[in-house]
Amino acid sequence: MDSWGKAGVIAEWLTIFVLGLMLLQIRDGRHALDLQKEAIKQQTKEIEQQTSQIRQEHDWNRRKSAQDLILYVNEQINGLRPDLIASFPDLFAEGKSRSIAADDAKKLFVACKSGNPNQAGKNSCTARKTAAKLLNLLEIIAIAYANQSVDNSMIQDMYDHEMDRFYKYFEELVKVTRQERENPKAWSPLENYITSYTQRVKKTESLRQQTGN
Repeated sequence: MDSWGKAGVIAEWLTIFVLGLMLLQIRDGRHALDLQKEAIKQQTKEIEQQTSQIRQEHDWNRRKSAQDLILYVNEQINGLRPDLIASFPDLFAEGKSRSIAADDAKKLFVACKSGNPNQAGKNSCTARKTAAKLLNLLEIIAIAYANQSVDNSMIQDMYDHEMDRFYKYFEELVKVTRQERENPKAWSPLENYITSYTQRVKKTESLRQQTGN
């Protein structure tokens, strides 16, 4: 075999050798890629599990916070109930309760500034303080609801109707307070809650009409 023939054979063997190395590198690369994909898959699974656990803990904390808030507010409202009944007996009347009149709201606002602060009745200082305490308690619920620091579904189930009833009953007092104190944001979180509740009621009624239920 002449030198050209030998060179051709050597070139063929070199080509085969190089191709073999390339195939080995491709195989090793694919194996490494498969290992990388598996590692990423495992990491993703672990992150999802951790996220699920965090979400479950967060949901539990929100339910616990809602439960604690409900217990606190109920206890406080029960403490106010005797004065509420004495000052505003129609607040707990059957069916839809009417709101206090605008004139009564004005008298109620200044009740602690004039006359006998210990007098009884819907325009007394006791009635004024009781109404304000009730509105403040409801605002605590509304703020927690807006910040989503509690389980909002629990708050809705427990307080939707009561919040709506109480706020609308004292709505004129809210208006007078804002005007006299030049504070348009007085009890605004509570008002926002009622707005949200009204929208949810309308949406439910609309869906009910569409489905015929």
